[in-house]
Amino acid sequence: AAIVSAVKAAVDVPVIPKLTPNVDRIEDIGQAALDAGADGLCAINTVGPGYTESHGHAVLSNGMGGMSGSGVLPTALKCIRALKSITDTPIIGCGGLSTAEDCRAAMHAGATIVGVGSALSGMDTEDMNTYFRQLRDDIEFGSDKARAGLNLELDMDFAPFKVLANEPVCDDITVLTLDGNINIQPGEYVFVWIPGVGEKPFSCLTDSPLRLAVIDVGQFTHACYELKPGDDVYIRGPHGAAVMPKDDANIICVAGGTGLAAVYQIARDFGSDENPVQIFAGARSAERLYFTDECREIAEVHIATDDGSTGFNGRVPDALRSYLETLDSETLARTEFYNCGPEPMIHAAEAVQREYVDVSRMFSAIDYTTKCGVGICGACASPDGRRICVDGPFINTQQ
Repeated sequence: AAIVSAVKAAVDVPVIPKLTPNVDRIEDIGQAALDAGADGLCAINTVGPGYTESHGHAVLSNGMGGMSGSGVLPTALKCIRALKSITDTPIIGCGGLSTAEDCRAAMHAGATIVGVGSALSGMDTEDMNTYFRQLRDDIEFGSDKARAGLNLELDMDFAPFKVLANEPVCDDITVLTLDGNINIQPGEYVFVWIPGVGEKPFSCLTDSPLRLAVIDVGQFTHACYELKPGDDVYIRGPHGAAVMPKDDANIICVAGGTGLAAVYQIARDFGSDENPVQIFAGARSAERLYFTDECREIAEVHIATDDGSTGFNGRVPDALRSYLETLDSETLARTEFYNCGPEPMIHAAEAVQREYVDVSRMFSAIDYTTKCGVGICGACASPDGRRICVDGPFINTQQ
């Protein structure tokens, strides 16, 4: 009640608390929220906490966490009925809903409107729009089309790997080589899990063997930087949407920092002797460059360093402009850009690219915070609302 009262005093919008089901009588906390001024109620939040493990380790860094998904639907229906018994205030019903049948059950229990969450796992924006259109029709006409769009077999398992080599490039960049391969398409990514530390998303520098480029910028990446040969790590994925250049595309990749890992496989898989991919790689200094010899085996490589210690003396976008000025109109007409690196660098590169091509042929991967990898937590939402983990990581600039 104190929380609801404080929020009501601080904001000028309706306040609808989402209630925990992990109590004996949810109607008691619902009534307390209403007495404090709540404009409506939402039920339910996650059930639990619960525990899950993989390879003998707790998956969640905190050990336990809330449970959601279809298994909590009976609890949600019970809680909605209990709340409806004490109030006619609007109730948002959620928790395990995925089909029209579930939605009707929630409304029969007392929900005014319904919310769908975990059922959206693995859906990109186009899939999600289709799902909601079909769900609306299912509710109205009694059909069951939306069920077919559910990802009921979503793979969230971790595969074990051992570290074969940890090769520092400089004082805060290293390349990890693991003892196996991974079936991953250009543009996709994986999650690396270190039990007790956490998990983070990475592009794979190579798929066979699996290599990862790491910049030591925080607790998790520091733990990666400290890994030794023989240490265990675990991989989840691949996730994301593979890139699909046009058959005759003149591909130009622009990379900074660990962004090279995201574009190497694009260059390898879509380039040819007749139509080689151009890779523009930038760094603050020569000592921070890595994997350039391997890149030269599969692409034409252009290096730019801020201090001029090797390659173009200056920023990658400036080096890119100098190159684009040499291309004829026919080549520019089929040019596609794939950008990956720090956000300021990407925006600067995009500004140059817009001078030469339509924005429909510009694709960029910016490192928005990515947590779940399946599109439901919202942490990786881009400014226009697309979720990088399922719609990207490479997203078209014009959308």
